[in-house]
Amino acid sequence: MSSEWPDFFNMKPALADAVDTICINLPEQVQLEIPSKVLVFVIQFSGKVDSPEWAMLMEFVTTTIRNLQLGPNGTEVVVATVRRMINVYDFRQFTSHATIERVLLGSATITPTTVINMKELFKKIYSWKYPKSVQMILQICTDNYSEITTIDDEIKKWLSLGHLVHITAIGDKAPIEDIVRVVQDPENIQIIESYDLLATTTITLLQKIISGDVQVTVKNVSDISSFTCQVKTELDVIFVIDISASICVTGWNKVSRFLLDVVNFFKLGDTEVKVGAVFYSHEPQRVFDLRAFGEFKNIEKRLNEPHLSSTTRTDKAMKAIMEWNMFEPTSGGRHNVQDVIVLLTDGHSTNRKKAQLAADELMKKNVKVITLGVGRDVALKELRGLSHSRNHVIPTETFDKAQFAKLYLAKTICDAVSI
Repeated sequence: MSSEWPDFFNMKPALADAVDTICINLPEQVQLEIPSKVLVFVIQFSGKVDSPEWAMLMEFVTTTIRNLQLGPNGTEVVVATVRRMINVYDFRQFTSHATIERVLLGSATITPTTVINMKELFKKIYSWKYPKSVQMILQICTDNYSEITTIDDEIKKWLSLGHLVHITAIGDKAPIEDIVRVVQDPENIQIIESYDLLATTTITLLQKIISGDVQVTVKNVSDISSFTCQVKTELDVIFVIDISASICVTGWNKVSRFLLDVVNFFKLGDTEVKVGAVFYSHEPQRVFDLRAFGEFKNIEKRLNEPHLSSTTRTDKAMKAIMEWNMFEPTSGGRHNVQDVIVLLTDGHSTNRKKAQLAADELMKKNVKVITLGVGRDVALKELRGLSHSRNHVIPTETFDKAQFAKLYLAKTICDAVSI
């Protein structure tokens, strides 16, 4: 495994017949090539730069760019921060994700160019004179009054040239009406209640970047099924699957297909990756332990069995894994092997406090917990508490368009040893 892999993810657009696909950072021999793009972030923020909210904005930017092959042969990045003045950080020639991240998070410095207003910013961007074949993407984040209200003509010109605008309005003070008036297309506007939800903006933006308007080419890969985790490592992974009523409306065939596709990224074996499964609603049910990892292919049949799907006792499922010693050798577990739990739920636990305590107990035992939040009303705050890291909460509205979640989940499991 290359030591250059970022710690979050580094995805690239995938297949022409799956434009919602976002692929994880894989070894170079299977990485994807994309036509040259320029991604311009405009971050308008009314708070203090040393606040948690600012840190979340910078995390959003760095998380997004880790998805991209940077530099003149891939995607070039520019970040403009809007406060009293507009500081323009020109990263177009940068190819190192880590270097950009250090600059944005304050541990390294470069001298930005300063412009006085948004019109001057657009003037500067157009002065770069990219050919028409280069896709220009403008991502604006705003939480309060924004100069977007003064740049109607610039936005119209930008769109008329075939470029993309995506605006994220944060909080109840964001100028929603002005944004709608300027951008018009609701598909390019995202409204979120708080900075905690910026992870969903990452997903939306990346899906926009690889929309059908942008040509995507694939190198050394003819089908999504050919991706595999290239890390030679041993992992014991237990999927903990919420079968309560709020999840089952998805359709178990879609859930099982998703899980099988994720497992297929890995080579299973006694000296490689082992997988098990637990179902739960009001009570947990041991489906497969790690001794029977080869039976995971029957997950669809087991999911389609009748279930009592009432409450969502995530706490009981987490505790059961410990009580049943599912990571111990008696259940097929291995010593000195990283243990991983993948929790699939909508995040609305019946007893949130107990679920948190159970997750904390597992993490004290060095079990890495990754959560997959399903649905439009995912309880992201709760899932962050249950996860090993805030970056290991993976939201997806539906399994119909879950290629991003599938591939990111596989990447996160693949990297579990170094999490």
